[in-house]
Amino acid sequence: MKTILFIALDYYPSAAVSAKRIAKFCKYIRNSGYEPLVLTVHSHLYDHVDSSLTSNGFTVYRTNTLRSIRFSHSKHVAKKLLAVLFKGFEKFAFPDPYILWLPYALSQYKKIQQNQSIDIIYATGPWFTAFLVGYFIKRLYGVPLVIEYRDQWSLNYAYRSKKLLFLHRCVDARLLKAANCIVFTSPDMQREYTEKFSVNLSKTVVIPNSYDPDDFSGITVEHKNKKFVFAYAGSFYAPRSADYLLNALVELQREAKIHAANFKLLVMGFYDERLLSMDGLDKLIDLKGILPHADTLKHLVQSDALLLIVANEHRANIPAKLFEYLAIGRPVLLLCPPGAAAEKIVAEIGSGAIANINDINDIKHKIQLFINHRADAITPRQFDKINSYSSVSTTKKLADMLATVDLV
Repeated sequence: MKTILFIALDYYPSAAVSAKRIAKFCKYIRNSGYEPLVLTVHSHLYDHVDSSLTSNGFTVYRTNTLRSIRFSHSKHVAKKLLAVLFKGFEKFAFPDPYILWLPYALSQYKKIQQNQSIDIIYATGPWFTAFLVGYFIKRLYGVPLVIEYRDQWSLNYAYRSKKLLFLHRCVDARLLKAANCIVFTSPDMQREYTEKFSVNLSKTVVIPNSYDPDDFSGITVEHKNKKFVFAYAGSFYAPRSADYLLNALVELQREAKIHAANFKLLVMGFYDERLLSMDGLDKLIDLKGILPHADTLKHLVQSDALLLIVANEHRANIPAKLFEYLAIGRPVLLLCPPGAAAEKIVAEIGSGAIANINDINDIKHKIQLFINHRADAITPRQFDKINSYSSVSTTKKLADMLATVDLV
């Protein structure tokens, strides 16, 4: 059995959605003859933790690192000062706030390889410091390297300082060249990277995000909702969640199309409290905050429809949450820019309706279609295609890639 080391800065019990992808790979890749190991940070360094998420018996190596969160909860004045200093550093850290993990991770790998042979390194980003860890392991120990882009790095124009963009591009290009294989979570991201950096298409593969059928075991609808409930799981803050959506809700309320007695938007995840300051939204939006994963799934199953949002700058991405939405079977209202990668999945499965995230009238129209249960709001669902996005299927695709790619 070969050994694969996943380098992932978000891993269980982190509440980040990205932690689930590697956890599911670990769960199912043993079926294909690979023993999974994980290299990550201590759980107290995660921004949010879901204690219900466990490693399920896999070997996980955890290290410390220097981050503001490490000191922010201390009562000591000196450590509080360190938290402030590191928070300032993290705003300008290259390539991300976890860069100081690099020496910790390399030191831990040195200990790991003394006790067992590692056949493949699999680094997932963001955070892209994981790529640098994988790169230096390959250079120092000659271990084949796979890098996985869940989001764009230097092609993510929304978050990169223009002054540092050249440096990000140079490092991104070096890593793309050094990697034995490159994994993308959407075809659009694969296309953008292969065109921009002239990457050989044969060393790339698309492995989408997935859902795990086991996560839904025992979850049932407990009662029929008295009002129409839209449920949203994920970050909900002004830029991503779109002013257009919030303004659409305000207008629908003013027009008496929706009100507190017939409509609720249930939000589970990070949120900006200023959202409730908009006219009347506090009566329409129920902000639950971050919930354990199992509780989030229960709320999603109990809802009448599911809301998914793809920001303009993320049009090439397919949110991981979409695939759990598909498995749940509730109709999905996707708000996205025209031509977004997620739009193609929703259309392929026939799982709901799509509205232009930048068009208030389109959003209003689609919301009313859902509330009125209009037949033309939802296209026929292709259940057979949903199975191809199960964690079992995507992990098998990963194993097939590892077996055929040039890992020398």
